[in-house]
Amino acid sequence: MLAGGLAFLAYQVRSVLPPFGLALALAYLLDPIIRWLAGRGLSRLAALAVTYLTLGGGTAGLLLFLIPQLLAQLTELAADLPRLIWTLEALLTRLEAGYTRTPLPEAARQAVDQGLRDLERTLVQGVEVALAGLGVVVTTAFSLILAPVIAFYLLRDIDRLRLSALDLIPEQARAEVLGLLREIDAVLGAFVRSQLLIAGMTGLVSALALFALGLEFALLLGLFIGVTNVIPYLGPILGAIPAVILAMAESPGLAVKTVVALTVIQQLETAVLQPRVVGGSVGLHPVLVIFAVLAGARLAGAPGVLLAVPVAAVAKVLLLYLHRWWRAGSRG
Repeated sequence: MLAGGLAFLAYQVRSVLPPFGLALALAYLLDPIIRWLAGRGLSRLAALAVTYLTLGGGTAGLLLFLIPQLLAQLTELAADLPRLIWTLEALLTRLEAGYTRTPLPEAARQAVDQGLRDLERTLVQGVEVALAGLGVVVTTAFSLILAPVIAFYLLRDIDRLRLSALDLIPEQARAEVLGLLREIDAVLGAFVRSQLLIAGMTGLVSALALFALGLEFALLLGLFIGVTNVIPYLGPILGAIPAVILAMAESPGLAVKTVVALTVIQQLETAVLQPRVVGGSVGLHPVLVIFAVLAGARLAGAPGVLLAVPVAAVAKVLLLYLHRWWRAGSRG
């Protein structure tokens, strides 16, 4: 009953939850660093201050380098958008004119006509969605600004919060529950680290490849590919779509080169890095990772895709615990 009530409340206030979710993730990532510093003689508050100052300074320096370039590319993209749309429509017109001269059965011709109309409508809708999505940037920026503030208070009081949580666990079961939570924490920590590593590597390599091909907005596109890459297996495909569309607007040859380059990167990432780094970090076989991603997409859409692998990893830890408990009970 209580769980259902909390779930209903979370659904009702879901629009205000993103900064709190980001704050929890940030606190989860920073807590080991703060504990390490505190173990070397600093107070927790001093360790927290050192961590925030170091990461804040590094982030500010990186942003001072990247933001002018990103803003310049965004401005250039917005100014160039009408030309890109016109170029894509002209390309579709040429394709349509070319196939009309090819003898085709009437049924096949109707199917091609419908396919071209659908493609043009999809491209136009994609541009409209992208423009509308710029409004989300304000909300996202608000979350990114608020999340570190919330995380600061969580990290400052995390020991007291943990003690309060421990009081909710019966004393006779406390050691066993804490052991199980440590196992889950190890799995989730390994997953987060591996995902961030792969996303950063893929985004960087993709940006360099697009820059080498001479594609405009390579930095912006590489950043987008890196961000979408947090979605296991499906992320590289989603991230490649804007790059291929922009390349197609320049020339079919550049589009082919872009597809080849990003496909090679995706295949290396999907076949080598994801199964070995992510699957290995959470102790899941690559086949189970793929199944978890597809099942998550089917059950919960985009959030399900993002949460599929860590949920599967936690489920494995719980199943192994239940198996150990059952074997201990059967021996007793």
